[in-house]
Amino acid sequence: MQIIFQKTNWKRRLIEQWNRFRSWLTHLKQYDAPLEDVKSFVKLDDLIEISQLLSAAIELVQRGGQVVRQIYHQNTVTQLNQSIVTNADLQSNQEIVAGLKKVWPSLCVVSEEQINSQTLTQKINSIQYPNLNRPELAQLSNRFLAVPKEFVTVWIDPLDATHEYLEHLHQFVTVMICVAIKGKPVIGVIHNPFTLKTSWAWIGRGRSSDLVSYAKLGKKSTPLDITVSRSHAGKVKAIVKEIFGKNVRITPAGGAGYKTLSIANNIADLYIHSTKIKKWDICAGDAILRSLGGKMTSFSGNPIEYSSTNTAVHDGGIIASLPINEYDHEKFISASGRLLDLI
Repeated sequence: MQIIFQKTNWKRRLIEQWNRFRSWLTHLKQYDAPLEDVKSFVKLDDLIEISQLLSAAIELVQRGGQVVRQIYHQNTVTQLNQSIVTNADLQSNQEIVAGLKKVWPSLCVVSEEQINSQTLTQKINSIQYPNLNRPELAQLSNRFLAVPKEFVTVWIDPLDATHEYLEHLHQFVTVMICVAIKGKPVIGVIHNPFTLKTSWAWIGRGRSSDLVSYAKLGKKSTPLDITVSRSHAGKVKAIVKEIFGKNVRITPAGGAGYKTLSIANNIADLYIHSTKIKKWDICAGDAILRSLGGKMTSFSGNPIEYSSTNTAVHDGGIIASLPINEYDHEKFISASGRLLDLI
């Protein structure tokens, strides 16, 4: 990690950054848990500069995406042990995890796929450092923010929508990285390996140009459009029609990343999912929606927690929306309790 403090005033700068970090969390409002007082001594190696982590995340989802794309175009996709996992999942995961660990060896990483220590060490030694200062993040880099490493968890989905990947439905395929701080999603990066489009957001700091502020969007005049999973649409349809009526439009789609971006881009009004889902599937999209003023909650209306000490499985349904559809979001939450037996 780069040394970013001057020798003569590092302690003063460290206290300044801690106070700036506290102020930033307060500004976000979602971070209502009390923070400890400034520690008398914190090692520099125990801090992570967040704009550098974002820069690395953007590059590494694109590296992972390149692996996914190359394996597909070379016609070398292989399903492992007759499972849904492919060699593309594993190789993308290696690229991303090794890239992060090369810069931050003790960073807490939670990924959909596993990598053994020997393979990880070999990969770390063979790959290039990710770019920690991407040009498009220049303004963010000037607003330095260092965070204690113990607060940070990185969630990785190296290939979301593997079913669709195997079915050649590339529009649904994404690679995702999410940065959570004290269990709250703060940075989300979603990349489509085939369109090469990368969407990213850092709550309270900035986002990619394709993510338009909800204030500039108007509520659509068309019937309510709800996106659901291609594989779990039936039960959700029954709930949705009971709450919103028969005229609602239901759009099945693959991949949690794709469906969340359809909300962020105002293509769909609500994203509803009723079965268990892994947190690496939803964390990045959750952060992006929050950056736009939107939200992703359980059917009971509670936000989802993303600390490494918590379970990787979310159970209780999810519903996601932008503020322009907050009424429908709350209407679903109010009514879903009496319909949970349908799930």
